[in-house]
Amino acid sequence: MLERIKAHIQRYNLLTKGDKVVVACSGGPDSLALLYILNELCPDYQLELAVAHVNHMFRRESKEEAIFVGRVAGQLGVAYYQAEINVPEYIEKTGLSTEEAARIVRYRFLYQVAEEWQANKIATGHHRDDQAETVLLHLLRGSGGKGLGAMKRVNGTLIRPLLSVSRREIEEYCRLANLQPCEDQSNRNLNFLRNRIRLELIPHLEDQYNPALRSSLCRTAEIIGDEHDFICRSAQEAWEIVGKEQPDRLCIDSGELAKYHISVQRQIFRLAIEKKQGHLKGISFLHVENLIEMALRGSVGSILPLPGGLIAQKDYSSVELVFGGQSEAKTNIPLPELMLNIPGSTLLPQLDAVIIARFSEVPVGTLSPEQAVFDWNELEEPLVVRTRQKGDRFNPLGIKGSKKLKEFFIDSKIPRCQRDNIPLICDQRGIVWAAGYRQSERGKATAETSRFLQLTLMKQEDYSD
Repeated sequence: MLERIKAHIQRYNLLTKGDKVVVACSGGPDSLALLYILNELCPDYQLELAVAHVNHMFRRESKEEAIFVGRVAGQLGVAYYQAEINVPEYIEKTGLSTEEAARIVRYRFLYQVAEEWQANKIATGHHRDDQAETVLLHLLRGSGGKGLGAMKRVNGTLIRPLLSVSRREIEEYCRLANLQPCEDQSNRNLNFLRNRIRLELIPHLEDQYNPALRSSLCRTAEIIGDEHDFICRSAQEAWEIVGKEQPDRLCIDSGELAKYHISVQRQIFRLAIEKKQGHLKGISFLHVENLIEMALRGSVGSILPLPGGLIAQKDYSSVELVFGGQSEAKTNIPLPELMLNIPGSTLLPQLDAVIIARFSEVPVGTLSPEQAVFDWNELEEPLVVRTRQKGDRFNPLGIKGSKKLKEFFIDSKIPRCQRDNIPLICDQRGIVWAAGYRQSERGKATAETSRFLQLTLMKQEDYSD
């Protein structure tokens, strides 16, 4: 096993001569074996080692484990750094899961030790079985390429020298070296999803489907991880063409974005969000898909709120990412005046909408806000559809006299960002329907109406001939 680990380290250049390495050690078999193996390699690589241990304050045995790791570090003659961190209290404050909270505080401490001790490497004891469990865990959670790529051999200053060997091999190494690692009873607690995957799901899949499952999962992680790295590099290169950073906003050019493969488009938006707010917390696959849809087919002026206070808004040729307080309503969006097809349908691609017109000789029943009915004989042809213009006036149904269309929008509490996207149906005397909101008093159907015109507003995606 030791020779395989040496070959793994050499092949992927995990260590170089003179490295100062912080070794994460819980006292369990994996991390204890890692410490002794790296200690054996000290002469070959002229390494300096320090041991870092975190007491998460979950279990009664934690203090004894910290003392044990300190004793081992003393026997090996290496520096020892230890911290007690109240992870249960941290979980209560943050709402994170037990595993996630413990991972965050542990890595935070490791990087603090590396900075204090001026180390250039941090080594953890993750092995092949851990990798297989991680891939399966992320697969069950619906992760993308980054998650399915699982753990990297090298991630910045972090290295994982044991990824080429199994848990069983590590335990055998401890036995032959007469090491007495600590046993964490929580590793058998089936309340944790990872434990159920390790103790129940993987053995079942190996028994019933694929005896070489762990190797297959690790191979899959390597392939997907490499492909994800390629996509990330491609997105970074594309950013120079597609993205534009301004002091208060970040823009993605829709036309240039359309030239790239969908996988690169997704990564471009993740990159953009990360650039704007520094993280991707709360950003799901669906958020990214909606952003791509907005960029390539969205209506000008449309808005998409995102986690973290970000707002995505569609401009004429781009999608802009701004924080909520910087979002501006888009005004005066031009929609060419289009003559309505009566009867028939009129597509409004700029507004992602369709107006459907049909005649009826009998009164129409209860209407939704997306429908309006008129006395055809009271309208002056031809009917057209457009968006608002300066000076527009409107005589809403049920109100005497006309009022400014702007005032009607304000009274109706219509958000400013939506007003330029409202289709206005007009005859030759003016507006007869603010589609989706209110029709005009003029042209309304009455008991004397003999021919009814019914108009229906639909989203283009819901319309089929």
